[in-house]
This record gives sequence, C-alpha cells and structure tokens, in this order.
Amino acid sequence: MELVKLLRHIKDEKVRRAIRVNAHVISTLRDYLIGKGFVEIFPVMVSKVTDPLTTVKESVELNFYGQSLQLTKSMIFHKLMALFTFDKIFVFSPNIRLEKITDDETGRHLVEFVQLDVEIKNAKRDEVMGLLEDMLIYLTEELKRSCYEELEFFGRTNITHIRPFPRMSYEEAVIKYGADFESKVSLASASPVWITDFPEDMREFYYKTDEKTKHMRDFDLLYPEGFGEAVSGGEREDSRECVLRKLAGKGKDDILEFYVKLLEAGLPPSCGFGIGIERLTRYVCGLEHVKFTRLFPRLPGLKEFAI
Repeated sequence: MELVKLLRHIKDEKVRRAIRVNAHVISTLRDYLIGKGFVEIFPVMVSKVTDPLTTVKESVELNFYGQSLQLTKSMIFHKLMALFTFDKIFVFSPNIRLEKITDDETGRHLVEFVQLDVEIKNAKRDEVMGLLEDMLIYLTEELKRSCYEELEFFGRTNITHIRPFPRMSYEEAVIKYGADFESKVSLASASPVWITDFPEDMREFYYKTDEKTKHMRDFDLLYPEGFGEAVSGGEREDSRECVLRKLAGKGKDDILEFYVKLLEAGLPPSCGFGIGIERLTRYVCGLEHVKFTRLFPRLPGLKEFAI
C-alpha cells in the first residue's frame, strides 16, 4: 500500500511542477549568493556535535568505526568554523529532525529536508535581514521569468515583495496576537513579517544576548498567507561568560566544551540564518503541504511515504 501511495505521489502533476520550481529556487539562490561574493561549502551529514535545538530533543546516532556520531540537525557549528577560512559562506545542507508526529498536520514539517545555511563574518542583524529581503525579492522576480508556466499552473504569478518587510518584536507579537502568535501573524499579513528580540529561554544558546535588554539579537521571518515560519537567524554569541551561563545545568557539557574551545581559538563574531528550501518552494507555489516539493518525502512519524 505504501508503494502504491508513493507511486501515485511521484506521478502527480502538482509534484512534477513543484519540483521544477524547487530546482530553479536552488539555482537562483546559488547564483545570487555567488554574485554577492559568498563561497559555497559542502554539507556535513554526521558529526560528534550538532544543533541542540529547543524544539527537537531527539537525535539520531550512528556507530561510525566505533565512534558515536549524530545525523546533522543543522550545520550551525560547522558554518561558524568555516569563518576561520572565509568571510561569507553558504551551504545547501540536508538535515534530519525527528519532529513530533502531530507536526505532520501543520503542512510545514518534514523529517528530512534541505536548508540553505548562510553565515557572514562580523555582520550585524540589520545587515543580514536586508540581505534576506533583497534575496527573496530577487528570487521571486527571477522565478516569474524562469518558471512562469509553473507559477501560472499554481495561480502564483502575482507574488511581489517590497522592502522593507514589516517588523515587530516578540513582545509586541505576544501582546497583539497571544503566545501562539506565529500562525495568526502569518495569516493576517500580505507581506513577509520579521519577528525579533526573542527571550533567551525561547532560543538556542548560540544566539547573542543583548546585555541591555536581555533579549536575543535574533530574528524569524514569517511568510504571509498562513504559510508560517520561513527563516530563523541572528547574531552569534561570542561571550564565553554568556555561553557558560546559558548552558549551566542543561546537561550539554559536550556542546559547552566544544563551543568554548571555538571561542578560545578566536571564533569571529558573525550573523547568519537558515531557510528551508521545501518551505520556500511550498510558499512560492501556494501548496497545501510541503510534501509536494519532494519526490520522496519523509513526514513526521513516517506517515504515507516510509519507503
């Protein structure tokens, strides 16, 4: 039965057209970043340390030559280390995250997905947010040219973005829309929306804390029309004392030791982000579920397509 469902999925015209758009999304983003002086690096699939993440607790461990390694949840630590070599890098990184089974109902979650990771040495938050706005505007305009037939099929030829995107702080979003503001903000907006300045306990330790406000120097970007989270990013924590404080008593001694060693080795200040390619394609095509952006989707709980 699983094979029947998978073959039906593979033959779906909607899937065929979405994957064509997906291919152009990747090539257009690559050309844009290379044109801005970025260097592309290869992804890291397994590692001794990977993103601890506040939302995905479980890791997938493998025995590699007698060593316990983890499948990569994100390349955050490796892209930071890449800044010892280059000033601006990007990578199309395959990630594995064991999302909650109920997340399949959101239409936005895959267990196996590709993320465009970008990092810039000595960059500040506003600079990177501006780059993202410019990149998304460039992408949508290019897709209207290169994928007009596909966008016409999906009824999405009229997507237009104008800078600057609206911005609100986490606190403002909670006051206006409540604690579960993400979907409400996304539904209410006709433009991508920035959410900034998350509280420390809401984010990973490697986001930089503003010592005056005690909020993070971070950002999320939400797609409009109810498509939800697009991007997470921010400035990186470069204070040894802050790292020690944030991870104290968290049971992450291996990550703490690793990150502190990076700082002691001279890890440069930076800012960066990750944007899910499948979610981006879903938004561009106006799809009800992100599974239509992959020939062989892996859904939370391995529903439908376990082959």
